[in-house]
Amino acid sequence: SPHSPHPPHPQVPNDVTGGMEKVIVEVHLVGWLADLLGAHGLGPWPESFQARHACRDCWWNTICWCEKKAPGSRESQSKTPNAPGCRNRVCRTHEELVRDMATIGGSFRTLKLRAETQRDLGVSKAHCVLSHLPGSKPITDASADAAHLFMLGITRHEIFWMLDDLISSGCFSWAELNAQAKALNLPKGHRR
Repeated sequence: SPHSPHPPHPQVPNDVTGGMEKVIVEVHLVGWLADLLGAHGLGPWPESFQARHACRDCWWNTICWCEKKAPGSRESQSKTPNAPGCRNRVCRTHEELVRDMATIGGSFRTLKLRAETQRDLGVSKAHCVLSHLPGSKPITDASADAAHLFMLGITRHEIFWMLDDLISSGCFSWAELNAQAKALNLPKGHRR
């Protein structure tokens, strides 16, 4: 009948009996969404901003001078040496994450050495929920959480980069931007 309540089942060849066999195909879609620290809890990353590499997406180094400079800006061209382990916000790869998790899972002479290694790698767990999901790649599967990154992590730098692009292309000047900031009527106790 054209108004059948159930669609016809797909059929596949049966190599044992010959002929066709009806099959039922089930599709399961799994998605997850978490804030920054929640995603870090599901993954191998530290649930804290105290790690030297607190970003799960890149090698942003929280103790290096370059973390406050926009890439490509005059300030970022400094000849000052970077902090040990700084990689100038180069994106992390899945292979690096797997290697770092294996490193954390290894044996250490002292707990202090393990803690320092975890802080240096930005990975705090050798095993996590996400590493046990088939086909999961935590580096690319986790969505960004702008609410927690804003003013705590790399999002503030994206704003600086955007402003640098707008100012260098002539949309407005630093003086105009600062004049607008001074004109804001902020509540008592807020900084400009």
